[in-house]
Amino acid sequence: MQNLIDKFSKTSQLNRKLSGSMLGFFGLGLLILLPQGFLHAWTEKILVQGKVPVTLSEVMFDPAGSEATDEFIEIYNLSATDSVDLAGWRVGDGSGSDMLIDSGDGLVLAPGQFGLILDPDYFGNSTTYEGRIPTNALILTVSGSTLGSAGLSNSTPETIILFDANGDTVDHYTYSLGNPPGYSDEKIDLAQNNSANNWSDSRQYLGTPGAQNSVSPLDVDLELVRLFSIPSKPQVDGEVELHLVVCNRGQQVISQFHVMLFEDSNHDNEFSENELLNDLPVQQSLTSQDSVELTMTLGLLSSGRHDYLAEAQVPEDKNLANNCGTLTILVSAPAGCVVINEIMYDPLPGQTEWIELYNPSSETVDLQGWRFSDQDTSKAVTICSVSSQLLPEGFCVLARDSSIFFQYLNISGSTVMLTGSFPSLNNDRDVVHLIDLTGKRIDQVPYSSSWGGGDGVSLEKINPFISGTDSTNWSSCVLAEGATPGEQNSIFVERLPDDAILSVVPNPFSPDGDGHDDFVIIDYKLPATTAYVNLKIFDVRGRLVRELFNCEPSGSSRQVVWNGCDDDNQKLRMGIYIIYLEALDGQHGILKAVKKALVLAGEL
Repeated sequence: MQNLIDKFSKTSQLNRKLSGSMLGFFGLGLLILLPQGFLHAWTEKILVQGKVPVTLSEVMFDPAGSEATDEFIEIYNLSATDSVDLAGWRVGDGSGSDMLIDSGDGLVLAPGQFGLILDPDYFGNSTTYEGRIPTNALILTVSGSTLGSAGLSNSTPETIILFDANGDTVDHYTYSLGNPPGYSDEKIDLAQNNSANNWSDSRQYLGTPGAQNSVSPLDVDLELVRLFSIPSKPQVDGEVELHLVVCNRGQQVISQFHVMLFEDSNHDNEFSENELLNDLPVQQSLTSQDSVELTMTLGLLSSGRHDYLAEAQVPEDKNLANNCGTLTILVSAPAGCVVINEIMYDPLPGQTEWIELYNPSSETVDLQGWRFSDQDTSKAVTICSVSSQLLPEGFCVLARDSSIFFQYLNISGSTVMLTGSFPSLNNDRDVVHLIDLTGKRIDQVPYSSSWGGGDGVSLEKINPFISGTDSTNWSSCVLAEGATPGEQNSIFVERLPDDAILSVVPNPFSPDGDGHDDFVIIDYKLPATTAYVNLKIFDVRGRLVRELFNCEPSGSSRQVVWNGCDDDNQKLRMGIYIIYLEALDGQHGILKAVKKALVLAGEL
């Protein structure tokens, strides 16, 4: 008996080699002649050898084009050696089935070949998949007028059933709804079952008719999964690390690859070869679905927007669409790196409001994404949406419209930015906010008309290094033009030397309103981190004429602007005055006391 089995087995192998397309259909007559006791064992053996290796692989039930022409069903021959004759095979949706029809390429599905079953009306009526169907795909259609009983439903999931010539079910799949139009259901692992987790929406618009599914694992496929920074919101000049997660989505082991990192340093929204920051070779064995997290040190980043592109590369990668990732890092600016330096809140009729910014730092500041507002910060206006560099000691004037060029003929166009949604500044009092691209407040000025300005005259800052919230650091422009947009302020006073304990600049000063030495800056430095300060001014007879601070909480240093007026805001006479500084500790014991003579000059 065993000899008979072996002989038949050899005969079956020979028949398969000769035909290569008739799996499961040989030896049926011999089965009837064999003893009943052997029939069961032999039948099991031939069914295992003769199982038809065809699977449903893709269903386009909601096409981007016409549903009357562009629906399709795709099948695949899993065998690596045997062809399958599809003559007499049928496909249906549970309510009915139609026979597969030759469209000109025959009905034999070769090993490893996709079969694409198109709607009968596709031919001659649609070109949706023209150029997308590989030439090696077997194109088929059906005997009926549509796929399924009335086309494939978009509102009710239907079960696609594939029958062989004997009417036996070869494969079946119930598709899921919710795909965007033009995105098919694709099988992930063609050799596995049709469970819901083995199917997914196609990653490719119009699907992959007759080709490898976009969701199926490729032989070589390296994916850059994630790109992020630590910290995610770095501070200026803080250390930043870039982290990259790379995964082997393919089936072959990847033993080495490399990652390239680019920065769009010229802010042209393109990454070029000369913007390559790092090319990191990685010796890391990654089996299928394994991943690794890599780290690159970016070092100290300047404030502003930094755009990066990372690309993971491996030879013979079959999917280049998932190799790259981009990341934008926003670095907050230090407070005071740009200050509000001049405000035209009350222009003459027919003229425009404007605000002047000044960069007192030694670093260039990019104003891209920065905003400004009045008291209502919810309506902050973007200064510029593209890169705009404010150089050290540079000015930028924000204006409502172009009439500013007619108001001030000498103003440079390169320093002006027009913003049509300029907030309306109040004439009596308001608050101007300056906000960087991360939302951090860089400066604010809570001005009032009592500070200066009005009636076509701007409000100018005396010294850009002194807080904008200090009312004594602001006054009216003294020039005949009424303002100095894009230029040094008319009442500007130089910053004091750093090594003085108590200094006054300028000395003498002449508060006569001519725009020259009209204010004096009193600067003190204390031998303590905190103190309470008394700062008073006496005349040469020892009479108190002005009390600037009375037990005022203070840090280790401070600058104060004095306009030459007494406590009743009356101009003092020319002469010599004594500035007396007294610093007290927490128990109001004297830490430091120092005096400085100051000359108040004027015209005789």
